[in-house]
Amino acid sequence: MPLEVIFSLNQTSLVEDIRQSTMAEDDGQSEKPLKKKTKTSVHLTTEQEQTMIEWLMNHEVLYNKKLEGYKDTKRKALQWQKQSEEIGLPVYELKTWYSSLRTRYTKLRKLTSGDGDLENSERNQWML
Repeated sequence: MPLEVIFSLNQTSLVEDIRQSTMAEDDGQSEKPLKKKTKTSVHLTTEQEQTMIEWLMNHEVLYNKKLEGYKDTKRKALQWQKQSEEIGLPVYELKTWYSSLRTRYTKLRKLTSGDGDLENSERNQWML
């Protein structure tokens, strides 16, 4: 038999083995559609935002990959927890706010050819 045919047969049998093992794991349960993640929108007051910005500036280890402590996840988690208790919001909300802020900042900074000069809102000007 040519090598291509053998490979094709082995691949087909492998796919069948996977299907059978998957069906055996299901035990007759029907497939459920995957649920989409719910988006978490976080709204901080101006005072809370200023507090967070100052805190982030003082804790550069949270975002600067060049620092030695950047990979120390336990230390960073502890810092997020302390800030969460100080502000009175859950850690996941603070991290969501921070992630959103970084994403929005990078999108504002990135100008593609032909975009021209975009008019920025007051909020966007504050971020830049």
